[in-house]
Amino acid sequence: DPGTGEIKEIFPSDKDAREELYIAPAWSPDGQIVYCIHGVQLTAAEPSLSIIAKDLSTGRTWDVYRMNAPFNFPMISVSPDGQWLAALEHPRGTNPNRERILMAISTENGKARELCRFVSGTGNVVQPRWSADGRYIFFPGLRKGEEKWDIWYVPIEGGEPRKLGLALNQINYISPLSDSSRIVFSSMGPTVRGGEVWVEAGTYVANLT
Repeated sequence: DPGTGEIKEIFPSDKDAREELYIAPAWSPDGQIVYCIHGVQLTAAEPSLSIIAKDLSTGRTWDVYRMNAPFNFPMISVSPDGQWLAALEHPRGTNPNRERILMAISTENGKARELCRFVSGTGNVVQPRWSADGRYIFFPGLRKGEEKWDIWYVPIEGGEPRKLGLALNQINYISPLSDSSRIVFSSMGPTVRGGEVWVEAGTYVANLT
């Protein structure tokens, strides 16, 4: 609580983090529900990951979606209307640090559908972000065979992703404005160098509206 400084544990656990963990929390738009990734170490080689939710007013906790690729640590993002989760997975049998699958998951019934696939890099923070109207999902990545990163967006209904045309190195931590007119993000820039922060309405212009 910002006013009182009180801290409350939402998902308590008495187990070691190597056995059970809760990561990547995200609020529902009304502030009543918290979603997060729940990981349980079933075997040394295969943990089980799922998206869970908790209603803070009732205390009820439930499973939303079981992740397909258990060793992937996905990031999730809640749509502005609270009806969808955007989450990342990767196909089994492929390099877990490279190919990603962008999924749209219903918060009502947990049904998921694949929106698109793209390539990521080792250690990159790829968190999907929603447009203000909930019609599009933005994500940083690159296509197979390409060397430069871009910020892509895809309709919630699915379809061919489009890119903003930035052509930079290792784009991370994207954050659209509330009106989706601009996006701020971290990147190595056009040539690989120390981490920088770029605002695409400044040095790199990409109008989203």
